[in-house]
Amino acid sequence: MNRKEIIDTAEAKFEDNKDDCNKFLKAVADKLNVDLPIGEDANGLFDHMERSPQWKPLGKGAPGMDLALHYALNGSFVVAAMKEKGNGHVAVIVGEDTDGTPTAYWGQLGGAGQKRGRLSASWARKKFPTISYFAYIN
Repeated sequence: MNRKEIIDTAEAKFEDNKDDCNKFLKAVADKLNVDLPIGEDANGLFDHMERSPQWKPLGKGAPGMDLALHYALNGSFVVAAMKEKGNGHVAVIVGEDTDGTPTAYWGQLGGAGQKRGRLSASWARKKFPTISYFAYIN
């Protein structure tokens, strides 16, 4: 897997899955043969990535974001995730904006998500310290 393949897959899967972040993530992961459980919401996906030996936790906040960018820019499948009461949220990190903010693809429950959007459009900046990042290492 490489960065171009991840971006191309995210592009291809976006339109049919833009209305739900976990549905989008699973569609992209499935096409790339990345292990994620079926039937889980974003909180369940977070738990899976946290426990699975196929996923490497990269940390939270700025240190995790820096590692996530490094891994994503070097072709790894990287997910930003936040577990929250009710519905959590997940996004696929694919690049870096001019200010160093990650760019990502995500679906949005009841909305339309974004393609190559700034992570600050997915989460308020005040939540950045609590976002966790994971890289698929299998």
